Amino acid sequence: TIRHPRRWMRRPFERRLLQGSAAILTPGVKHHDYLLRRGARSAQLCPLPNCVDLQGLPFDPANPLAKELSAIMGSGVNKRPLICSIGRHVAFKGHDQLLHAQALLEEELGAASPHLVIAGSGPLLPRNRALALQLGLRQVTFVDRFVGPTEKAVLLHMADVFALTSTRTTAFEAWGLVCNEAALYGKPMVVTDQVGAAGELVRPGENGVIVPDRDYSALAAALRKLCGDTALRERYGAASLRIV
Repeated sequence: TIRHPRRWMRRPFERRLLQGSAAILTPGVKHHDYLLRRGARSAQLCPLPNCVDLQGLPFDPANPLAKELSAIMGSGVNKRPLICSIGRHVAFKGHDQLLHAQALLEEELGAASPHLVIAGSGPLLPRNRALALQLGLRQVTFVDRFVGPTEKAVLLHMADVFALTSTRTTAFEAWGLVCNEAALYGKPMVVTDQVGAAGELVRPGENGVIVPDRDYSALAAALRKLCGDTALRERYGAASLRIV
């Protein structure tokens, strides 16, 4: 096995930086615990939660993306629940496990399955498109570009459930600021236990569900439960607004 030397070369510098810093800002408990394991002192660590602008953009139903999603979702009793995920197509975002969970939902629910929208660009987009085809997914849309504030507002306004299914690779989801944005729009959330915000911003049984990384069945079950229960989504969504 060949290991890149960069990680080992930077360790002495990191130790000196930790030992010599008067204060270190930590956005969450996981960051706090990680830095303690790396040799920082508790007195150095200053909690500073991640936050977003509380003035979200208004929803524009005339936006082309809004019209496209409205046509997909339908209306009235035939309205299809919408699961939304926003993030670059890179390995640690774990889009593949979200696609596998969607396959389980489509197999179980058929025409009544929710529709999955994955928004973002990135080097693994072609691979994730190919996986969706391989799995035979019918209810998935890739918004294959960088999503700016206006389109992000459309996606988060129209979504019934927000999902962030990050996985552990050589990189990891240190927090997941998009969860703050989803909470700002009053969305229930499903995240994996590899998301930094899991357990702090996303609280099980209060405003979301945390599932084990790489457990497709647990992920599908969590999405199925929220998509099928309007009252639960509303309760979790209201809690997201309070928490954020």
